[in-house]
Amino acid sequence: MNPFVNAKPIWVDDGGVVNVYAAFETRFAAGEKQTLLRVAAESHYAIYLNGEYVYAYQYPDDERLRVFDEIDLSARVRPGENELTIRCYCAKKDSFVYIRGHAYVMFEVFADGESRAHSDLDTLCALDERYARGDAALISPQLGFTFDYDATKPIAMGRNAVAAGEIPPFTSRPIEQCAMGERVPGRLVAQGVYCEREGAKSLGQRMQYAYLSFMERRALETDGLFASDAGEGIYMVYDLGRNEVGLMDVELTVDEDTEVLIGWGEHLDDLRVRSYVGIRNFCARYVAPKGCSRFFHPYRRIGGRYIQLFVRAHRVQLHYAGLRPLTYPLLQGAHMELEDALHQRIYDTCLRTLEMCMHEHYEDCPWREQALYAMDSRNQMLIGYYAFGEYRFAQASLRLLGRTLRPDGLLELCAPSRADVNIPSFSMMYVVALWENLLFSGDRAFAREMLPVAETIVKTALARVRDDGLVARYAGKWNFYEWSEGLDGHLEKGVDVDEDRLEAPLSAFVILAARALAKIEREFERAEEAGELERKAERMAKAAHRAYYDAENARYFSFMDANGRSGLSELTQALCVVSGICPDGEAARVCESLTSGDLVPATLAYTAFKYDALLSRAEGYGDWVRRDVETQWGKMLFAGATSFWETIDGADAFDNAGSLCHGWSAVPAYLYFAYGLGVAPEKPGWDGTVRRPVDGMPRVKSAAIRLYDGSVRNV
Repeated sequence: MNPFVNAKPIWVDDGGVVNVYAAFETRFAAGEKQTLLRVAAESHYAIYLNGEYVYAYQYPDDERLRVFDEIDLSARVRPGENELTIRCYCAKKDSFVYIRGHAYVMFEVFADGESRAHSDLDTLCALDERYARGDAALISPQLGFTFDYDATKPIAMGRNAVAAGEIPPFTSRPIEQCAMGERVPGRLVAQGVYCEREGAKSLGQRMQYAYLSFMERRALETDGLFASDAGEGIYMVYDLGRNEVGLMDVELTVDEDTEVLIGWGEHLDDLRVRSYVGIRNFCARYVAPKGCSRFFHPYRRIGGRYIQLFVRAHRVQLHYAGLRPLTYPLLQGAHMELEDALHQRIYDTCLRTLEMCMHEHYEDCPWREQALYAMDSRNQMLIGYYAFGEYRFAQASLRLLGRTLRPDGLLELCAPSRADVNIPSFSMMYVVALWENLLFSGDRAFAREMLPVAETIVKTALARVRDDGLVARYAGKWNFYEWSEGLDGHLEKGVDVDEDRLEAPLSAFVILAARALAKIEREFERAEEAGELERKAERMAKAAHRAYYDAENARYFSFMDANGRSGLSELTQALCVVSGICPDGEAARVCESLTSGDLVPATLAYTAFKYDALLSRAEGYGDWVRRDVETQWGKMLFAGATSFWETIDGADAFDNAGSLCHGWSAVPAYLYFAYGLGVAPEKPGWDGTVRRPVDGMPRVKSAAIRLYDGSVRNV
């Protein structure tokens, strides 16, 4: 598909450096009825019409297939000539959210169907010298570079563009564009003066390690003017009231050109924003010109609740510091009302958490990574079918993941990305997620499209099954299962692990993938292929049961090596139950041990397996699950959470890099529908059929679900 008529791929002569900002400008006459802009770029773009911001954000793609946007400018154009500026950012360095390609931009304006302006070698352009370019500090390895903007520097649109080479076929954006809201109001919660500590180098370090001296607001601020002769400058911390995600927006007035450091974070556990963690820098730099100025950064979403400013001046008037929220336009109609107030709040916070992790695709967290993982997104998709009726968004994420299939039969860690590490269990859950999408949507065309990816994943995994039916460990991969003791892998810890060690969770994940693929194959009347997969899965299940099961104590060990069996965790028990490793006759005993409290606990995201094991394979656990949800998710709420955390350790997890908004932790929302309400698909093309609610689960007052055909059904 070629959406352009005359447009050519162009760029600016940037010297070949990374982390580049550029601007491209053209003029056109508006149409009488309709004016459309089609645009595509490497990394990111931002559109300005007659000096006013319109839209930003390139859909994630790669050099095999490019994605273009079509934006209706009809309501924004003025009669006669209009000025269009396309500002671009190109990272040119791989991260967890971007695969490096060659820099380019293409755009074309159509007025009443006629091409009026387009990118070509005559397009005026410039390097945006206001942004620092070249290698710089990272926000995080997952997100890439932070940003450094000097508004005192000029930008001159004086040079002509250069050719950017051939561009592969285009496709249109598969989902809706995000909408930008009004400025989120903030409240000043701390202020004073600061002095920087000698030796602090990166932007994040400068803010994290500075000496802060609190001052009473009445002593520092008069009628909006902050002034003090002490210290090197004035610091201010603003609370947005809850976790938010959006585009940075700061407006202030200073008496002279002034450096402003802007930090963001989810908490104030350090009595300041945690702007530096390891090599991560949640901080940007803005040089404000004399007078009133505004810094609006359209190229990178930021997530957090708090905005912190270090203004290197003794006088400043701050007009605004915060975010313009970006939200995905969700379909309306689906809802749930619970009888219990605590569970209603848990449900509402689950949805809030999910919404902040939905933009171009499902993402793990808005603060630290914004990356699409197969395991994280499986939870998010499953909940999204119920809570939002979102099927197309899930399919777009599955398609992005599927495009990363590697020669070794595994998916890349994230999509789109080229990562140095890989988690085999996540690829197995991709196949499960594909089956669940077919189950909820009934969309066989999409399942057929992605079927070769699922078949390759499972085929290569089954090739690792040994003669005894056990699955060989993946050498050189991150054999991660969850963030708990013994199950988080050793790739990044420098701990030597015997590559001959066998791992029960891996067998379970491969079995889950094989069984899911068998169900998909049966939907396409491929009984022979499905039967072979089912036989192999059953053989693996019996082998794993023999190898890992402690019949006396009704528990499965996680690992087995030359020294014997080791590791007892809730996740392993749950996986053995839901995958069918555990025979029906032993399920009740294993579920009892699963609730004993003396196993390594399952983390928040992986309770999905634990609760499924208890509620779908055993009787009488509704009360236990309800209380467990109240304990864990209630703990976060009573600690002041406005979204749910990556793990129950909150910000302290991962050496102080724990996320406080993580989509995979919204598990209770799934439970309320599937077990509290008792609705779950039993065959593809879900019609909202109600099963029997599980006794002991929170009672539902009313609920509605949105089906794949767009209809809303009250249940």
